[in-house]
Amino acid sequence: MYSLDKIREEMQKRLTLDKQLDSVEVNADSIDEALADASVQLDTKAKGLEFEVIERGSSGFLGIGKKPWKLRVYQNPEFNDKKKKAVGDDLFIETNEDGSPVITNRDGLFYVRHFGDAIKLKVLPPIGSGNSIDVKEVLDVIQRPDTIDFDEKLITKLVSTGTNNEYEKVGSYKHVSAADSIIAVEISRDEMHGNIIVDAPGMSGSDLTYEQIYNAVEAQGVRAGIIPEKIIEFVDNPVYSTPFEVASAVLPEDGKDAYIQYNFETDQKKLKARESDKGNVDFKELNRIQNVVEGQVLATKIPATRGKGGKTILGHYLEAKNGKDINKAKGDFEDLKSQLATATETIKERDKQLKTLKDSAGDNEELKAQITNLQNLNKENAKKYAEDLKELRLNSARKLAIHDKVFNEDMAAGLFDKTKLVLADDGKVIGIDE
Repeated sequence: MYSLDKIREEMQKRLTLDKQLDSVEVNADSIDEALADASVQLDTKAKGLEFEVIERGSSGFLGIGKKPWKLRVYQNPEFNDKKKKAVGDDLFIETNEDGSPVITNRDGLFYVRHFGDAIKLKVLPPIGSGNSIDVKEVLDVIQRPDTIDFDEKLITKLVSTGTNNEYEKVGSYKHVSAADSIIAVEISRDEMHGNIIVDAPGMSGSDLTYEQIYNAVEAQGVRAGIIPEKIIEFVDNPVYSTPFEVASAVLPEDGKDAYIQYNFETDQKKLKARESDKGNVDFKELNRIQNVVEGQVLATKIPATRGKGGKTILGHYLEAKNGKDINKAKGDFEDLKSQLATATETIKERDKQLKTLKDSAGDNEELKAQITNLQNLNKENAKKYAEDLKELRLNSARKLAIHDKVFNEDMAAGLFDKTKLVLADDGKVIGIDE
């Protein structure tokens, strides 16, 4: 029997917790999306949240009657207290590669499940200074009205040693098949996500095993993206009457574009002069001045890579983009254009000199003939340069037109019939679509 003072103390604790409890209402297409949204708004992790369903969502039929889930999501004040204490105890928290904190202390955990007609136990021993599992707590969970028998000695041993992340049989119970847990599989319209919705088992009913969930998902045509860790998570901590994602599409990975890898520092901002004890600066250390020898590699072209296609959970192909090659066609065109400009100026200068020389030649017919031949030769050279420029412009424009459509533009460009291609004044190639 509780005393009045005890009741007042408990009410005061509850009031303190309620004051610390923050909540938001969120709408989303799924529970997971709603919790992700709420975790951002409340600035905490999803595992530190609790929620209640205000309105159940529905995917509708062919998009008709689709209705979002509406949840009221709360922060768990006890979780926040543990997080604040952890940060206070250690300002520099060690993390895994994915950014999650490395668990150095954790209480022991146990899970009791009824699979078929067997009672099974899974035990995770404590980590670091975490509290051990009390065997009595395990026995209290196992001993139900429908329990037939159990091995107390084996249970005590497993609580001490753990079960290596597996479920071990420790007893049996009176199984009633009609009370078994029921599973439904829900696939999103875009085939990118697969959820299970599970009804809790009744008394004497069987829980769902990992194999049963996996097989149920496969039976609905899911061929890719099944997430074993999520199924294990559900078996250990089931979430009933709520969509729970266990499959996600294998997303395509686009190829990387080609690039030039320089074997020296090219970012001037990263170059810092280092002063010697005598106050001198050696600019060679900045790579601004380099001693090179014949054959030394200063830069390497890293080729483009092909994209890696993905799959929807039903096995349909998701296309990936190939990396783009370095577009050297434009560079070739500009280079030849520069050469042509120089050659044109040279020819003009020579024509000017030849005209001056011809005017001063007087009656020397032989010299005039030689000058005329040189002028004609200059005109032919100018014409050749112009034709080369036109050809390169056409080739460059052709490659640029197909640059984003093929992996090897040089090979593809060679397949076109040049006689059917015309270069417009704006630089576009007419007839390439045909």
